[in-house]
Amino acid sequence: MKCMMLPKLTLSAILLGASLSGVVLMPTGALAQTSLSTLSERAELSKDDLEQIKRLVDAAVAKLEAADAIEVPRGRRELTAAFEGSKVAVPFRVEAGRVIVDRIRPLTKSQRELTAVNALIVAGETATRNSQTLVIEGLKDSRASVRIGAAYALSRFYLQATRSAPAFDAEDTDRGLKALEAMIASEADPMALDAAVTAMVAASNAPGGAAAAERAGQAVLARLAKGSEAGAGGAAGVDLFPLAARSVRELRQRLQDLAVRPAAESVGTARIAAALSGELLGVIRARTSAPEWTAMRDVYQAASATAETTLTLASTTLSGPSIGSMDLK
Repeated sequence: MKCMMLPKLTLSAILLGASLSGVVLMPTGALAQTSLSTLSERAELSKDDLEQIKRLVDAAVAKLEAADAIEVPRGRRELTAAFEGSKVAVPFRVEAGRVIVDRIRPLTKSQRELTAVNALIVAGETATRNSQTLVIEGLKDSRASVRIGAAYALSRFYLQATRSAPAFDAEDTDRGLKALEAMIASEADPMALDAAVTAMVAASNAPGGAAAAERAGQAVLARLAKGSEAGAGGAAGVDLFPLAARSVRELRQRLQDLAVRPAAESVGTARIAAALSGELLGVIRARTSAPEWTAMRDVYQAASATAETTLTLASTTLSGPSIGSMDLK
């Protein structure tokens, strides 16, 4: 995942401790012999295993609730590390997920943003139907940083399907995509919009997510149309240039992936990518006479180059003309 900066709390601050994993994650005492990770590949869980899961989850959640800011990411890492392997057994995910969801549910609504965001990330990595419900609720939080964290958590939720056997199905994937589409339609924070697009594209390899990138593009096109009706600044004064630029970058990457592994959805994705690239080039052209053009020139030129590259990929996929013959202004 691409790193995203959060208002008030940067993602690096929220994920504090990741770079110090060799220090803060070193198990001590009882955890040196037993951790959630050591139980994660077991297809059958004994009564003792279930008791250990509960004990270990309780200990990690206590850190999520701790007043010490260093302890919060430690607790998150102790919970999410169990789901990082490629052989996580579904019985473990379901049983551990049930305990985790019960314990972190109130924390996802904590008044302390650090705790709320880390709890949502835990829910995303747990990747069960019930944990996704917590994340979707987080998308509606009044705080932008929490909404960004929830969108990031949905990215992690979908990516779990590429690691090991998921404990969710196509219906759950669709439920999350619909929540993200609704977020894109009304979100006012540019970074939250950025995170929502990334999460939708991340669903491409999840169960039932073949058209996720195409749906992301359609949601962004709809938002851009709404923004143009409200004026150059976009709906509610939101600058939609970053949304368009991120969407084009994500769809370009998706087209590149599909070129390596051709799939049925490549045609739909290519059409949406071409349409968005055209919209982005139009937005940039409209700003060439704006006061900020000189200061933003390099940014706009980079985005323009990305849009042209994406148009080339889309045109190739659709067996269309080369970028040189499109007579772009």
